[in-house]
Amino acid sequence: MAATRRQTKGGLKASGIIYLLIGIVCVAIGIITLIANSSYMIKGECLKMDDYLESGVYPVGEYVKMDVHSLLGNYAETKHTTNGIPTGTDQYYVLWLDNDTFISIKVKSKKDIETLNKIVDETWASDDWYSTTSFEATGKLKNISNSELRGFYNDFFDEFCEYMGIEKSELTSQFTIKEIEIDCTDSRSSLWGLFALFCGLGVLLILVALATLKKAKNFDNAPAVDYSNVDYTPVDTTAYNPVDTSAPYDPTGADLNASSDANLNNTDPGMTLNGGQDPNNFQ
Repeated sequence: MAATRRQTKGGLKASGIIYLLIGIVCVAIGIITLIANSSYMIKGECLKMDDYLESGVYPVGEYVKMDVHSLLGNYAETKHTTNGIPTGTDQYYVLWLDNDTFISIKVKSKKDIETLNKIVDETWASDDWYSTTSFEATGKLKNISNSELRGFYNDFFDEFCEYMGIEKSELTSQFTIKEIEIDCTDSRSSLWGLFALFCGLGVLLILVALATLKKAKNFDNAPAVDYSNVDYTPVDTTAYNPVDTSAPYDPTGADLNASSDANLNNTDPGMTLNGGQDPNNFQ
C-alpha cells in the first residue's frame, strides 16, 4: 500500500522526536558524568588509598590512587573485540597492601602491563616482598562483580597456598582477602573519553532530529501543483457530430424511401397487389 503524505509526515515527526530524546539522554549522561566526577576529571583530585589502610574500610565507588610495590602475580585476563577485531586486553593482578590485605588491580595499556609484570618478578625476588619498581595506580575502586573473575581470584590463593606449602586457613588467619579492585582502566582519561563520546553522539542526534523535524514541517508548506498553465492536447481532435435524430429510427440502417421506390420499380408482372393472390384464382 502506497504511503500518503500524512503517513510520511507522521513518520518523520516520530523519527525526529526519537532522535531528539536519545540525543538529549546522551548529552545528559555526559554532563552527569562530568558533574559527578568534576574534581577528579578537571583537577585530578582523588582519594589516597593509604588513608584507608588502617581502618580497613575502603571507599568503594570512589576514585583512588596509590603507589604499588608488591604484587603476587597475574590471575586473569579479558580480551575485547569489536566485530571480531581485537581491541585490547585487560590484565588482573593480586595487589598486596601494606596492611596485609590482598585486593585486585586491573590495567590495560601495554606499558602498565609491562611495569606490573616487572613488579611481580621483583616482589618474588625480594626478601621483604617489596619491589624497587613503583607503579602509580589511579582508578575507581570497585567490587569484583563478575562471578568468573571472582572464581579466578580465589583460585589464585588456593594455588598460592599449595605452592607455599601452607593451608589456606593459615593464610587467612594472618592476611585479609578483599574482593575489590582498583580499576586503572576507569581513569581520568577514560572518563573524558566517555564524556566526549556521549556529548558528541548526543549533539549529532539532536542535529539529525532538528533536520528531520524541519523536513516534516515543510510538508505543510509544500506548494500545491498548479495544472492551469499546462497545455492539454486531447487524443482525438475531430469535432463531435451527434446522431441525426430528424429521421425515424431504422434498425436495419436502410433508407426507407429508397427501399419503397425500388420495390415499385421492380414489381414482378406475375404478382398483383391483392395480397399476392392470382387474379384468376381470386375468391
